[in-house]
Amino acid sequence: MVAQNSAQQMTTARKKLWCVCGIGVVLATALSTFAGNRHAQPGMDEAAGPDGIPGFLRLDSAADKEAFRQWFAVIAEYQALRPTRELPAEVGDCAALLRYAYRNALQAHTATWLAENSLESLAFLPSVRKYSYPHTPLGAALFRVRPPGEGGALRASFAEFADAHTLQQFNTFFVSRDVRLAQPGDLLFYRQLEQNSPYHSVIFVGTASSSEVGLKMAASWCTTPAPAASLLERCAA
Repeated sequence: MVAQNSAQQMTTARKKLWCVCGIGVVLATALSTFAGNRHAQPGMDEAAGPDGIPGFLRLDSAADKEAFRQWFAVIAEYQALRPTRELPAEVGDCAALLRYAYRNALQAHTATWLAENSLESLAFLPSVRKYSYPHTPLGAALFRVRPPGEGGALRASFAEFADAHTLQQFNTFFVSRDVRLAQPGDLLFYRQLEQNSPYHSVIFVGTASSSEVGLKMAASWCTTPAPAASLLERCAA
């Protein structure tokens, strides 16, 4: 019941479906990059952009890019609103949240999926049409884990798991150090050098309201605020 009420709170206005930011706005854009043709096969169009993402993985329509951003943001925000006991077992830190939101943003949001995730109230949101997870050109391996140009099979460069540093380094592109430029679905990446795991990420979900000052930081598993030196990046799309 709590989960359903939380979902309903997020449907008051579509304009509030914003993603939380982390070190880089790059991740959200990179996730969009993977929404490619359902029937595309590796090797058909491997021309990569400057971010190293193969062309056949990219979302190439404005509608699909917007659909991905909306779902990526709302899924991440919903996890932040849920009681800890109800969270998916895999969501244990900020990078895990990004991976979870990314994969599920590419799902076919059928009535069954919506019911299983207590998000029936978001049925009005369109899904990405080019293909749905895990039926992507590279299967469930959505994240680049090594630099482009190293040679070898393309499939070996992508994996199902990537930590925050890898997500920022190979799956997003730099936008700015000014978080005021953040857009829905953008990410903020920053480092905590005194910790063993210095790379952190936050998903930006947008401003709380026109009357409030500052940015609404949501869906963050990091226990410390993002410093002024945060990098704003965008997923490669």
